[in-house]
Amino acid sequence: MSIADVLEPVEVLAGFDSFVGSARTGRALDGGSLSAGQSSGVQFYVCENSEKLMQSLDIEQSASAQFGPIGGADEKVSLYHSLNVTTFSISIVLRAWRGQKEQATPTGFLDGLCPTSGSDADDDALDKFARVYGDRYIASITKGSEFVAVYTFYSRNSIEKTNFSASLSANGIFDGATVDAQLQQKITSFLSTNRIVRRYASVMKGVDLTNVTPPTPETLIPFALKFSTLPAENPATISYETDGYEHVAGCGDITKLIRNRNYFLGEHGLLSKLKNLQELRSQIQRIQAVHECYGGFADEALVRASTLVEGDIDSLQQQIDMAEQHPTVYLELPSLPSLDLGTPELDFEIPPYKTLCGGVGGNPYTDFDRDQSVPNRQRLAQIDLHAWDWVDSLVLQYEADGGDLRQVFHGNFNNGHLLGVLQLGKGEFVNHISAMDGGPHGCVRYVQIGSSGGNVIKGGTGNNPLHEWQAEAGEMLIGFTGRSGEAIDQIGVVTVKMKECIWHR
Repeated sequence: MSIADVLEPVEVLAGFDSFVGSARTGRALDGGSLSAGQSSGVQFYVCENSEKLMQSLDIEQSASAQFGPIGGADEKVSLYHSLNVTTFSISIVLRAWRGQKEQATPTGFLDGLCPTSGSDADDDALDKFARVYGDRYIASITKGSEFVAVYTFYSRNSIEKTNFSASLSANGIFDGATVDAQLQQKITSFLSTNRIVRRYASVMKGVDLTNVTPPTPETLIPFALKFSTLPAENPATISYETDGYEHVAGCGDITKLIRNRNYFLGEHGLLSKLKNLQELRSQIQRIQAVHECYGGFADEALVRASTLVEGDIDSLQQQIDMAEQHPTVYLELPSLPSLDLGTPELDFEIPPYKTLCGGVGGNPYTDFDRDQSVPNRQRLAQIDLHAWDWVDSLVLQYEADGGDLRQVFHGNFNNGHLLGVLQLGKGEFVNHISAMDGGPHGCVRYVQIGSSGGNVIKGGTGNNPLHEWQAEAGEMLIGFTGRSGEAIDQIGVVTVKMKECIWHR
């Protein structure tokens, strides 16, 4: 079996592989089961590390949890992996469930299947046993319906993470908070005012999805509070517990299996190191995505670190593969040099805003958040220019992380005419602006905007001197600044320059 063949537990007493985190189709135990009762509930968690996040999702640490998403695996494992958690992440989790628990009652091993080790021949037999039946068995399983919603927030560094955690608490959002309408209001208000980079993901299991309308961010908690009343038409595994074969009567000596299980699952074991590597990889990939967004900035140290991380992950993958084929093999933790590097922090420079021209009419505007626009990968995607005798308005469309679009209006777009639409493809930036003032109350009379792709829009009239802005090498326009009211009274640019990462050891 490979990681790509991971199976979700479906029945008690079935085998389980602790190394990969997968149920086995084979069953080595005799016995039966009994009902352990029904349960339902709604819980809220704030998770400041990946271990707490996995616990809140009720999933076991395993290779599959770190390498997902994988065919046949639990949907929550795929959800966890999709969040790309980093050292600087914080997640809030809402979980609602209703289920029936079944408890295994093992009486011993089926004839001829008692595992043991000692001699080489015994080790070969134990390897064969573990490949088919794993090193543990499903001790209990809960089936029913479940809804999980997760927001993961990505801070740039440990200080920002600490401040963000304090901000959550100050707004009444804390681990174990009472799940009620007030908590929904607090979360909705917090999300509307805090622009830190975030990702949302959810999973719903056990209900007929064709008959259920998924909640919006504003209705998550009302939905979760009513979730247990929905019929579980397609009962699914929502949680399970495992136990080692060594606790079953008649088990032989499986010390070598237990040793490798501890090597994988121990506090400083293989899976703990794999989790650290995955967090480092996610942090590097997030930074590289920002670099790619802003012109493909090359940070050689980050590239070398990425190569080291991939090599270290491959080293652990080789050990996982080896343990799958020979579960009793003796394993030692290999050298993992990337974990000595520390954690990288995105760094960049925002030069002073550059005002091209204009007067003091209207109200000030700036399409930029110094803390979040760059980590959110904000880029200008489209400019609509309305003008006639002067520049009446700019309608700007910004794209951010995950493809989120935000439209911003400056001036009065009901005046003038739509003289041009400049669409900026991936990797295309505004790199040149010519502007002229001298309109009513000193407003901008004429503007021409050009892109790195050679596309241009222009509008307005006049013969006054032009004020020019040309992007320097490595400088990317990320937003506009200025003043506006009934027209574009003043125009300026906000730019960014990428810098090499700061490493925290």
